Amino acid sequence: MVRLKKIKKSDNFIEACYTPEDSQEEGYLKIRLKDKEVVDYKMTSFDGKIGMYLTHAINGLKQVIDEETIPKERLIMWY
Repeated sequence: MVRLKKIKKSDNFIEACYTPEDSQEEGYLKIRLKDKEVVDYKMTSFDGKIGMYLTHAINGLKQVIDEETIPKERLIMWY
């Protein structure tokens, strides 16, 4: 589980902080809207080498891009 927080969308970018489950540590990501490429990020210490929580946060934030109303937070769960 990862929680997207402080989601903000501008004309060119969407960005958010993310928090892995059972953690208070925040990561960050920023995605360019025109091609959905990640242009900036900061992983948490919980991500490990593969960036597991970052990857789920990226996929979750990409889903938010086309929503009419951008939420301030979004909970991403998987199993």
